[in-house]
Amino acid sequence: NAVAYDSSDGQVKSREIIYKFAITLPNPVPAPVNNFEAKDNLKSENSALLVWKKDSQAGIKSYSVYYSTKDFVDMKMSDIQKDNLIKQVSALISNPIEIERVDMDNCEFNPINEPCKYSVYNQALLKNKLYYIKSENKFLYVLSDADFKDGTDYNLAITAVNDKGEEMDNDKSIADNTYIFEAAKNYLW
Repeated sequence: NAVAYDSSDGQVKSREIIYKFAITLPNPVPAPVNNFEAKDNLKSENSALLVWKKDSQAGIKSYSVYYSTKDFVDMKMSDIQKDNLIKQVSALISNPIEIERVDMDNCEFNPINEPCKYSVYNQALLKNKLYYIKSENKFLYVLSDADFKDGTDYNLAITAVNDKGEEMDNDKSIADNTYIFEAAKNYLW
């Protein structure tokens, strides 16, 4: 207790001490993406189908897809973003095209000269668009680039990005850092 004046009752008397405080918890940098797959979209020139599990983390606003003929698995994100040989595409998650199911391995041309239609979905997948496959809780992105060449191997990586534009650092010099690219999880050759 403390003796204090309070304007609400106009008296000086012994009063309880009340502590008021607030805590703000910042959104952490999003954890690495898991279950990343890429399929060579042979029937749709200059593109690849990228699929990954939708993350349950709060605050994710987009995903960044990085790709290059150069191996960048061990580079820090700050260096990746400065490297002109590594391209980046951002896929905002605010308004994906929702689909129930799609068979990405089965695509047929009907009629000829039309884009191929994927079975189950029964429509073409549009280039550089983000889809959400509800039945699998996965995102699908059709990555298209006029510079893609058949018979060329590419390195692909994906990161989740929060509302402040932050993503994992891929700094492998930090002991026990889990915010890194790992083969078959969020980095593919």
